[in-house]
Amino acid sequence: MPGLMVLQVDGIFGPLTEGRVREFQQLIKSLIVDGIVGPLSWQALPSGSAMPVLQEGSTGGVVWDLQRTLNTLIVAGLVQDGIFGPLTKAKVVQFQQISSIAPDGIVGDRTWRAKAGLMMRPTLELVVGPQYETA
Repeated sequence: MPGLMVLQVDGIFGPLTEGRVREFQQLIKSLIVDGIVGPLSWQALPSGSAMPVLQEGSTGGVVWDLQRTLNTLIVAGLVQDGIFGPLTKAKVVQFQQISSIAPDGIVGDRTWRAKAGLMMRPTLELVVGPQYETA
């Protein structure tokens, strides 16, 4: 699948926009890939709110999804347990180094907005899930 690239905003829902919608729908496993921005696709889009800051000691579904994503992006082997421990921190540091971010092992705004791969891909935030955005 080609990476998500920036579209020129022109107010026209043409073939390029439809293709980008399809790419987005493929990323979100629960969506039907039809190129139509219906209620479920709208709901899956990031709202622009901040994602939670994750660091050692953080727990929950967002950590589990982060671990799943890091296993996909960087060599697998990280246990997906929803607990941000030393091994998760080490994988975050690797991701930050690959993404040219100061490697502190904390998943904050800069890390969430980093491209999730070496090629033009969506951000880590989009891959892990906008459902974790905070108000």
